[in-house]
Amino acid sequence: MIDFYENKSLKNKSKSELIQSLLLFKMIKNKTLFKVMSFLLILFIKIRFPFLKYIIKKTVYKQFCGGENIYQTKKSINNLQSNKINTSLDFVSENKKNIKDFQNYLKELKLMIQFAKQKKIDFIVIKISGIANNKFLEKINNNEILNKKETIRLKQIKSQVKEICVYAKNNEIKTLFDAEESWIQNTIDEIVMELMRECNIKGCWVYNTIQMYRWDRLAYLKNIINESKEKNFMLGIKLVRGAYLEKERNRAIKKQYECPIHKTKSETDRDFDTAIELIIKNIKNIYLFCGTHNEKSTKLLVDLMLKNKIQNNSKKIFFSQLYGMSDNISYALKEDNFNVAKYLPYGPIIESIPYLIRRLNENSSVSEHSKKELQLIYKEIKSRK
Repeated sequence: MIDFYENKSLKNKSKSELIQSLLLFKMIKNKTLFKVMSFLLILFIKIRFPFLKYIIKKTVYKQFCGGENIYQTKKSINNLQSNKINTSLDFVSENKKNIKDFQNYLKELKLMIQFAKQKKIDFIVIKISGIANNKFLEKINNNEILNKKETIRLKQIKSQVKEICVYAKNNEIKTLFDAEESWIQNTIDEIVMELMRECNIKGCWVYNTIQMYRWDRLAYLKNIINESKEKNFMLGIKLVRGAYLEKERNRAIKKQYECPIHKTKSETDRDFDTAIELIIKNIKNIYLFCGTHNEKSTKLLVDLMLKNKIQNNSKKIFFSQLYGMSDNISYALKEDNFNVAKYLPYGPIIESIPYLIRRLNENSSVSEHSKKELQLIYKEIKSRK
């Protein structure tokens, strides 16, 4: 029986760091306060509020990010590796629109691969919108006719992404493609599935992300499982609940179309757990990267692995939680020899804020998890008196 009521990582923190974490998770637990603080952060970025960078660096950024550049992540990575916990590296690249930014992102991805190989890290994260303009991705998503220049650009994007994936594979690094907004997700899915068919013949090097807060994703998962069997390639799945809930709902209301997101959290939880069961049933053709802070879903996967005689340290299954969150789950899993990779973002502080807010909102039950974090931090502080 896995014990999620301990957090050994807290032993390495000073009392002042524990108090800082305590205040931060108290804010997250209060949904109203969290929404107000999120709004103010975005506003302060726009008006370039003095000292904002310093304040963020010493609080939320310190808790949830590894550093402003890839070399500053070493301390966090070394600490995780000393506890036999792996990392998935994610460079924060938000709302880039010009070719120069896209080229810089591609260079960063190659640097990540080189760094990951050196540090013996298994995963890097890729965001298609870091390589291509969202409006262009949306046009493709809508099946609009592309002009000659756009057709060439699409081929270039596919070529660039393939080059990164092949380079990663040659260096024995796996690529996790982030899911994004529903109005560009079909484009992403098509690009990544094409890469899986080419790269995942012997082993699994390319993973796509499925957000189970969408009511159509179970059907999509079933379809691609069938395709992987028919075409004889490995399916890499990163399973999450979802990261753009409010944005999706607001856009659906504004543009008057059916919202692609489940109406309730219980529906999302149901589909997430059903997806886990479906994946384990078809594990022969699938590699799973399970990104969740939900203890019930984590226990479900653990139990299914035991029931189906899948070894705890099978390379077919990785558990993942965000860096700075749910360490009680991460460390408990590692204690029982399960594969764990903390999701470690890094990048410029101000650019990281929208990303951090979205990630903290990724689970609508975040207050439930922050409550557990609070209890464990209180317990550790009390033990030091």
